Amino acid sequence: MVKIPRRLDELVPAAAMEKLLEVLQQPDISGRVRDALHKVGLHDAAPLEKVRDAWQQARGWIDSVAEKVVGSVSSPRLLNASGQMFTNSLSTIPWGTSVAHEFASTVVIYQSPVALARKGEEVARRHLGSHTVAWLSSTSEALRLLASGTDGVDGVVLSRLDAVRIAGLGDIRSMLAASSNRLIEVGASNGVRAEDWQLALTHKKQIVVLASPNNLSAVDKRQHRETAVTAAQQSGAKVIELLADGVINQTLAERYGFPLALQALESGADVVVLPTQLLLGGPVGAIVIGHAEMVNATRLAAENIGGLLGGASLWAAALTVDAAAMSEPEQSTIAAQLSVNPENLHNRARRLALQLTGRGEIRDAQEVQLSTPLGPSPWNRYSLSSWGVRLKPSGSLSDLLRQIARGESQHGLKLELIHEPESLSINLRFIPPQCDHELVLAIAGAGDQNTPSPTP
Repeated sequence: MVKIPRRLDELVPAAAMEKLLEVLQQPDISGRVRDALHKVGLHDAAPLEKVRDAWQQARGWIDSVAEKVVGSVSSPRLLNASGQMFTNSLSTIPWGTSVAHEFASTVVIYQSPVALARKGEEVARRHLGSHTVAWLSSTSEALRLLASGTDGVDGVVLSRLDAVRIAGLGDIRSMLAASSNRLIEVGASNGVRAEDWQLALTHKKQIVVLASPNNLSAVDKRQHRETAVTAAQQSGAKVIELLADGVINQTLAERYGFPLALQALESGADVVVLPTQLLLGGPVGAIVIGHAEMVNATRLAAENIGGLLGGASLWAAALTVDAAAMSEPEQSTIAAQLSVNPENLHNRARRLALQLTGRGEIRDAQEVQLSTPLGPSPWNRYSLSSWGVRLKPSGSLSDLLRQIARGESQHGLKLELIHEPESLSINLRFIPPQCDHELVLAIAGAGDQNTPSPTP
């Protein structure tokens, strides 16, 4: 595997750097260097920013080369051109690039467990306020331990509206059924009345579990939650809220209506469970936030059974939260891919359409504006605006793309496409720009061996 240097001391030997610094520190030489820098206006030229930009571009190119080398000797790589973040064949979403790099570095370099735990505490305090926080290795383990509860908890109440299977996460009912407490389901799949909650919540030793997303519209979901929280408060029961679609970024909450974790705590939830591998784009795990006694008891129980998030995964999860909470997240994060202005994809779609039109078996390619659900139910309540390319086939293009989808492309790519009655579409939302070259080769190059290399 190609090793990509990330530090200056990996590019230039330390001994050489020390020698260089010794020479520059000599009075006559250092004076001349300062005069020369002053004359060329080094400060105005912003050399550090230019070097940083150049290195980022070089690293992106090296990364794409390394991926191509790895992909040529292993199973075909999958390009998600469906525009959906969660699909049946994509059970998880990619990590943010910066998070993945840091994870890899932490794996191969020894890190003190105390330092890793401190990193998690710092990030939690910075972005999650004064709430007590525990980092667990899985959402199902977090729910099971919370539902088992501390001494005296008697019964877990779950509405059938919230007893859903969430793509990319799992079945909520099964997770709760694994706890040591009895599970009480209320209402029906088409609704829960206030009376249903009141009849089920009879004493303060019970726990109410709410799940998001469910199969309700945004308005109905809000009313459903308010009814459940009110009934729980009247009986003195605690409320645990699983936010599979939860975020900690205000921009994403405003654009799509994703629930904010801290806002859920402020509006009635005692504990929030926030998965790290979904909209945050980090490693598999969960953050448990809220009521100090419940969170601390869950942390202790998880520690006893080895269910705490630790090591490189904890480090990566902390970095994920750090990046996802930024108002202007890095372009390599999932939050950035969701925040991107669709118009930024328009030029890419236009360029790809020009490159693909008339190539091989493609009669016509046009840039098109697309709106795609975030994923299957219950994720289909969120839609993503984007741009892509619609391919009009001639001859055997459909057969060719079916071969690519089965992993039979000679370019080592599988494409997750949008299938339409008389065309096929490529959505660019979750395809990084550095993959455009391979995309063109996989589609046009397979049918036209004389296809020129696209312009970067």
